[in-house]
Amino acid sequence: LYKTLVNTSPDIIMANDPDGLITQISDRGLELLGYSHREELLGKNAFELELMVKAGYSPMEAILAATRIWS
Repeated sequence: LYKTLVNTSPDIIMANDPDGLITQISDRGLELLGYSHREELLGKNAFELELMVKAGYSPMEAILAATRIWS
């Protein structure tokens, strides 16, 4: 039931561990951020992505920059 609720939500739902690493993201989150596979985001640091957005990057620019940093 939980996975169904998360994956049918129209919003981005993301979970991360205490270190800020993304451990789960909803299907809609993947779609809105332009990803097709969870593995592309799992393990990325959500806190650093948030800081990049606050610094003026768009959410997509932050995700792309983070992907280049940690890939």
